[in-house]
Amino acid sequence: MNASRLKAELESKLATALPLPKPRQDHEPGFSSGIPEIDSLIGTIPRGAITLVTGPLSSGKTTLMLSTISKAVNDDNNCALIDASDSFDVASAESAGFDLDRLLWVRCANNLQHALNATEIILQSAGFGLVVLDASLLSSRDRRGFPDSCWFRFRRAIENTPTGLLVLGPVDMSISCAAMSLELERGKPRWAGPDGAPAIASPLLGIDFTVKRRKPFPAKQSALVSSSLPYDIQG
Repeated sequence: MNASRLKAELESKLATALPLPKPRQDHEPGFSSGIPEIDSLIGTIPRGAITLVTGPLSSGKTTLMLSTISKAVNDDNNCALIDASDSFDVASAESAGFDLDRLLWVRCANNLQHALNATEIILQSAGFGLVVLDASLLSSRDRRGFPDSCWFRFRRAIENTPTGLLVLGPVDMSISCAAMSLELERGKPRWAGPDGAPAIASPLLGIDFTVKRRKPFPAKQSALVSSSLPYDIQG
């Protein structure tokens, strides 16, 4: 799909697929992650700014993403997910309590340029509260293709607006103009049964992962999150 066709399809979806956004109020608070331990660490994910979440596989990025989008849509916000690697699991979203009628899912099939184009079009549409760009599974070569200029364009598109941009990436990803940066560490599984019992004989209860706020400065201490099934075993 070329850029012009992508733009035409997105504009069509933006015009017809989603409910109208609710009226916005001045000084509207940011987005809750829906996870109390994280909210106590960071407050809220800000509107009008970029928030970056990085970490290795199985560090809880998907758990955080699903929980944040679920809370946002249940608060009557239209949300958009630009899925760079087509990794979004609709079944997990339904288990997390999504109102899927308020979510626009854009699959980009590992095409970096499509992901960037889609993000820019959606941010400029001004019809969304929370926009998520999931670049967690892009190859290192593709990630090096992110021009710094795109982040500044994205920031300019949403500053002084009620829209927040949440970007998920691997540990080596950085965005200099992000207002907030969170680093997640690889999670540890929690098994039922007595200590020392083999994992195969014990059901998986959940994942414990650690979140550190790296920005804004000064960085705060980390928070330990104990996530429960069904969606805690994802990246």
